[in-house]
Amino acid sequence: MTWLDYALIGLVGISILIGVIRGFVREVISVVVWVAAFWVAIVYSGQVADRLTPFIDSALVRMVLGFSALFVVTLLVGAVVSYIGRLLVGRTGLTGTDRLLGMVFGGLRGGLLVGLVVLGAGLTALPQENWWQSSRVVEIYHPWVCHDRVGGWVENVPVDGSAVLGYWKDYCVDEE
Repeated sequence: MTWLDYALIGLVGISILIGVIRGFVREVISVVVWVAAFWVAIVYSGQVADRLTPFIDSALVRMVLGFSALFVVTLLVGAVVSYIGRLLVGRTGLTGTDRLLGMVFGGLRGGLLVGLVVLGAGLTALPQENWWQSSRVVEIYHPWVCHDRVGGWVENVPVDGSAVLGYWKDYCVDEE
């Protein structure tokens, strides 16, 4: 095993530990809140920016402030919801189950993060390095992040990234 294997396994381990400490309910609420914060900020920042027109001349500053304000307010509302969820779990006596499910959630999240690292590295020169090619973890993940194991997902990407897709297919060529 290479240092990369230890680092990637450590990433999964840290994610599991965070899942155990925070618990499943808090972890799920956290993911939902972050997604909601981005969505709310993206969808409604224009309306907030319009309301700031009498006070701020720069359209860019208005948009940044609108986005930031909505993002932070949504995170604060999410923190209150998370706190209430944590209280409910504590009062129902399901803390042990919550932490066990949090561990599973953390493991899945850690595995997804490792997959994203392997995926992103395919767009760099890292796969040509000896330590990358010797990694057992990368050897396990490589077929899953390449398009042949996940039903041709690369071809279904909804953005025009033909240069990236071409490079990615070269990275995955030995899997075909």
